[in-house]
Amino acid sequence: MTLRRVVFALILLGLTVALPCVSHGVDPARYSLCDVRVLYLFDDPRAIDWPTLYYLNDNFGCHIDLLSIETHTQFREITTEIADCEIFHHHYFVNRPDSLVIDSVMADLFCERRPDVVLLGKCGDNSWCRAFKTAILELPWDTDALFNIRKVYEIVEDGPGPGDSTGVVTLNARELSTRYRVRMDSEIPGLFHGYHSSDFAVGSLTRYRLLQSDLDSQATDADFLNGLSPISLAAHIERLFSDGPQRATYLKQASRFISEFNAAVLAVGGQRADHVIRGYRALLDLSTPPHRPPESALHATYRAYLQRLVARTEKVALRAAGIGWEGRISLRDSPHGPKVKATVALSVDGPREIELSSVMFHPHWDTAAVPLDTIVRVISPHQSYVREFLVDIDRSLLETARPDSLLFTTSLTYGLIPLVFSRYLLMREIPDMTVTFEPDFFFVPPVANLDIDRVVSSMAWNLVITKPRDFKGRVHLNLQTPRGVFAGAYRTDLTLYEGNTLKMVRVPFTLSKLLEPGIQYPTVSLSVDGQVASADTALMRIASCGVDDKRTVGFLPDSSGLLEDVLRMTDAAFRPLTDRGLLTADLQSYDVIIIGSGAIRAHPSLELIRDRFEDYLRRGGSLVILGQNYDWPQGIVPFALTPSMEQTSDEKIANPIPDAKVLSKPYDISVTKLRAAFGPRRRVAAAVVSPAEVVFQTGTGASLLSVSRLGEGQMIYCGLPLLPMISELDLQAIHLFANILNY
Repeated sequence: MTLRRVVFALILLGLTVALPCVSHGVDPARYSLCDVRVLYLFDDPRAIDWPTLYYLNDNFGCHIDLLSIETHTQFREITTEIADCEIFHHHYFVNRPDSLVIDSVMADLFCERRPDVVLLGKCGDNSWCRAFKTAILELPWDTDALFNIRKVYEIVEDGPGPGDSTGVVTLNARELSTRYRVRMDSEIPGLFHGYHSSDFAVGSLTRYRLLQSDLDSQATDADFLNGLSPISLAAHIERLFSDGPQRATYLKQASRFISEFNAAVLAVGGQRADHVIRGYRALLDLSTPPHRPPESALHATYRAYLQRLVARTEKVALRAAGIGWEGRISLRDSPHGPKVKATVALSVDGPREIELSSVMFHPHWDTAAVPLDTIVRVISPHQSYVREFLVDIDRSLLETARPDSLLFTTSLTYGLIPLVFSRYLLMREIPDMTVTFEPDFFFVPPVANLDIDRVVSSMAWNLVITKPRDFKGRVHLNLQTPRGVFAGAYRTDLTLYEGNTLKMVRVPFTLSKLLEPGIQYPTVSLSVDGQVASADTALMRIASCGVDDKRTVGFLPDSSGLLEDVLRMTDAAFRPLTDRGLLTADLQSYDVIIIGSGAIRAHPSLELIRDRFEDYLRRGGSLVILGQNYDWPQGIVPFALTPSMEQTSDEKIANPIPDAKVLSKPYDISVTKLRAAFGPRRRVAAAVVSPAEVVFQTGTGASLLSVSRLGEGQMIYCGLPLLPMISELDLQAIHLFANILNY
């Protein structure tokens, strides 16, 4: 399989690949002692200068970002990484050949921070590669950023002679490729499927010419990092904090962290662990000062930089101390509501015992931490601590937009040094599955005041389950209904089969007079192996929408599908009209014909039946046209109708005919409440309709609701966002829809 096909497959599957780091002989502490980022731009994967990249990653601990750009129909980005090795491949797919797309790539790639060093590899005939190279060289210095590009190098095919080495870095490519052969053989196929180290041509020497540098001296560069500090922590502190005790304290903590980790690189066994733990403790003190620095863009970048450094250093500290921290989350029902069961497992396999002080839970919906275990325990080497905790959680929080994880912290002491380790436990480790109400709103007629518990009618929710095609197994549905609503018989435990992506479940329900007025919220959740994979909440309310069940409605569906959903909640008999039916069907068999928003795009025959519509109206038919866009062609109806989209507010909507029949029969519409639903600003499909009796109009005089009469029938144009308002269960919108159908 070619690389192109594999990449496209990754796009379709939405995968981000993380591969294990081989790192033979690489000390993880080096990555904590270097915050230099190197960006490498290339076109052909076979031309990547791997010996140089591994030299920077292994010898200094540099973070490596490989960047490739390719033309595609959609703007997408796929990141593949070698886990724990600080090597990433960013593959961008761009759709338009202009500078704005390059700016978008740079904004996305540099959203966290800019690289320190840029290496421009071979671009060949790739126009995107050359355009990005030009953009890098023209990128202005950002005075508000903590990081900027310090050096830009370009690979050269024929370097200068031995006597002219100014601004050129020369490396022994053959020796480096031999040194890193094991890593290249193991990691390259993971980053680039189908490629191996033997596919990359390696010469005897590699030369890079310095194109740009902000350093004072541009003399001979012995190496790419010449003039740059491997870790810029102290420099950032000196830049951001004024001279005084605070800066002196921070500099002392930073110096202690760096010196301890430098000592750890040269130590082994228990001494190495002690150096790492002391350095990590100093970094924790630096990252959690008693007083926060002033809020500014630079300080925000600095705090994010510290968080990344702490996260990277924490891995080294856990490994050095031999501490294993694992946990998992599951959701359990109880008589008092759902509870989260958190399993925490802590193991020690290092040179010292540790003292466990506390386990805390930090809910993202509250500022107060929840203590789970505060009993001090001593865990000796080769021993473990495993506990399960039940945590109260509101079911509505399962639908939060925040990441599906919960934060737990463990406080412990290692050799009299207090430490705090944080872990996000995933709420669910299951395939990406969803369950939704279709539609997610439902209005029901008022319940008759009878001396019976329930009223039976043909009402039902449609639940739609979507899943990956390769998933198979059992899932559980849990439906919670409002008071006064009773779900009928439906299968709560379902078996889903491989090869299918969609499953629909119909849930009938009945009502009683206990159903309270106002909007109610039925919820449904989908569980796999006891863990909630997805949840959804719908809207429901009592609302009268009386339409004579003998009234026949033909409709042309709108582009959103809302029109059909709303019609199903009425008593009207309705049938969709096809494009062929517009030409051949007996239109007089319909009391009302509704043309949904955007229907012209799926029904081109509309432009051919003006005479049929005119005859339909003259014989007493009612033609309802919901808001249309600017692409509505002239000549469809025997009236002048020119739609245009406008932004309006409730204050700008006028009601020239307050006692219009469409506002009073069979439901009396409150104009004040109807306009209040618009709020300060809402997009409407206003139109110039002539001749017409205008019931609602915008400030420009365009019609939002009008009636145009012809013979015994009429055409009603409604540019109000009626269907979206009904989907929000606005009572006045539901009543107005019934009035229009009954007109």
